Amino acid sequence: MKEQIRHTGICPKCGQEYTGHPALSRTDSETLICPDCGKEIRVFGDSHIEEIADKFGYDLLGKIPMDYKLAALVDKGWIEMMENSYLEAAADAIERKCPVSQDEE
Repeated sequence: MKEQIRHTGICPKCGQEYTGHPALSRTDSETLICPDCGKEIRVFGDSHIEEIADKFGYDLLGKIPMDYKLAALVDKGWIEMMENSYLEAAADAIERKCPVSQDEE
């Protein structure tokens, strides 16, 4: 019987620990990443936030995925330490909608 080789490591892309067969990153075709990296799991089902925002005439600032790193930082009161693109996108959208005038600076 063929012996199964299990790999345990930390994914360089998402930072999560994984056990199993690593996947090859599509970015550089060299980096080994966790097999579920980038996989979107919809715990609460499909989102309808775009339709709801349109219905009420609101701009959608962004979507914040469930992220264990964000939750841990929020619990410690260190949300400012989070590095991600989805919070920056929301902040950029707010800045576009509410520009600061030269008088306010």
